[in-house]
Amino acid sequence: MTPTASNRVSGAGLLVAMLAALAACGGDPAGPGAGGAGRPAVGDAPSASAGSAAAATPAAGTTADGPDFSDPCTLLTRPELATVFDEVPEPTGTGYGAGFGECVWQDPAGQLVRLSVVPPENLQADYIDQLTTRDGATGLGAGSVTFPGTVGIGVAKRGGVTAAFTAADTGLLLAVKTGDGTDETADLIHVTLLGQRILSRSR
Repeated sequence: MTPTASNRVSGAGLLVAMLAALAACGGDPAGPGAGGAGRPAVGDAPSASAGSAAAATPAAGTTADGPDFSDPCTLLTRPELATVFDEVPEPTGTGYGAGFGECVWQDPAGQLVRLSVVPPENLQADYIDQLTTRDGATGLGAGSVTFPGTVGIGVAKRGGVTAAFTAADTGLLLAVKTGDGTDETADLIHVTLLGQRILSRSR
């Protein structure tokens, strides 16, 4: 499941360019720590209810207390997603029952951003404790970890990088796959910056 990094782009150069692009969106990256313990397995996600998705993502959805984690498609803005895609695709959202949801943005070339929301105890027991992990991404909290490949609810595929972290007592899996999915350096930078944007609105 570990892709070979080809490092087609300079990690430092891309980071500087992306930070400049995200700075234009306002706010500043920050973030809390990770979750607890629970059960069910990666393949044992509750059955999908309806695949409803917002027709567009004009702005990150918020409530009086912060982001609306019940609708993952509202957690990232179009300007933020534009750091990954040349043209931001329409999101596809799926609800799996209380506390579980997912949103996927994928373009015709196969580049994608997958954002999964799970209870923190499931994040720990079903993903962090079960899968091969690496160090967390900068700014995503002391308990954050990363996985090689694309990981989501009932999904584990080669290509890209996934970060697991918590925000406002919600477990998050954020996966990014650019190009052919073999440039882990670029994908990790995207995952880190997008995760920081979500956390910056969760404080």
